[in-house]
Amino acid sequence: MSLSLWLSFVAASALVIAIPGPTILLIATHAVSFGPRIAAAMVLGSALGGATAMALAMAGLGVLLTTSTVVFTVLKLFGAVYFIYLGIRMWRRDATGLGDQQSAARVGPFKAFSHAFLVTCLNPKGIGFFVLFLPMFIDKHAPYVPQMLILIPTMVVIGMLNDSLYALCAIRLRHVISRATVMRRINRAGGVILTGLGIAIAAHRSS
Repeated sequence: MSLSLWLSFVAASALVIAIPGPTILLIATHAVSFGPRIAAAMVLGSALGGATAMALAMAGLGVLLTTSTVVFTVLKLFGAVYFIYLGIRMWRRDATGLGDQQSAARVGPFKAFSHAFLVTCLNPKGIGFFVLFLPMFIDKHAPYVPQMLILIPTMVVIGMLNDSLYALCAIRLRHVISRATVMRRINRAGGVILTGLGIAIAAHRSS
């Protein structure tokens, strides 16, 4: 892989990843509610989820998802149900517990890590995106596996930096929006977005 092709991949990935999605929404709201420790766990979960989705896409699962209606439908509905579940939980979250150590203990780093990992992995559109996006930066005349060993870690690092910046901004705004009424509106807005995304994924028909 040439340096110019890699730099093009870095630039394109940074632009795509910077667009807020369900994972960033989840990380930002948890960062505001529970602080940097939980946010860091979610950033790591998102990174591992992204790496897993990219690896599965490049290993051929992406092709399977686009050719097998049954596999695509099962994974799509499973991811949709999980997003709806997260949206309902976020809507119902008690805003008065903002910054409460007991609330943070109930969430826990492992649970936060798992949420971020699953949200990143269970979106079939994400795997489909990687199937379409990564080949644009593959040198057909160079060995395939070494290129994947460069592209996947590169995108993971960019994703971690992006998620960390969003989490840091959310934490800095924590003291500004620490009022229960403001946090309740944020939780409900996030709940609507996540639930709506789940419904949209479930209703989407593959072409």
